[in-house]
Amino acid sequence: MVINRILNEDISLEIAEYLELEDLLSMSKTCRVWYGVSRQYSRFWTNAVKAIPFAHYPRLAPLSKQGPEEIRKVAIRTVNSRHAWCSAEEVRPKVVLRLHEGLGQSFA
Repeated sequence: MVINRILNEDISLEIAEYLELEDLLSMSKTCRVWYGVSRQYSRFWTNAVKAIPFAHYPRLAPLSKQGPEEIRKVAIRTVNSRHAWCSAEEVRPKVVLRLHEGLGQSFA
């Protein structure tokens, strides 16, 4: 069923153009065809990666010159950092040092 596989790959790539990074990552884990497409074609990730701010991803080379694996890794790192940022709990200091309280003490 080569025709079916090619058709599925083309459809997968078309769908991928409209999805966010998190959705692309989920899509790539759904079935063998989509997993293969996500690994084989840069186009699967390209539109979503273009939306990543430069702070997350310094583009050293144009996306067209990067392979699908490089682009996929950037996408996964971005998804992971977004998830970590959004799910992080409030951080409170364990010890608070106040400089003005220790000014009268001598240091040995």
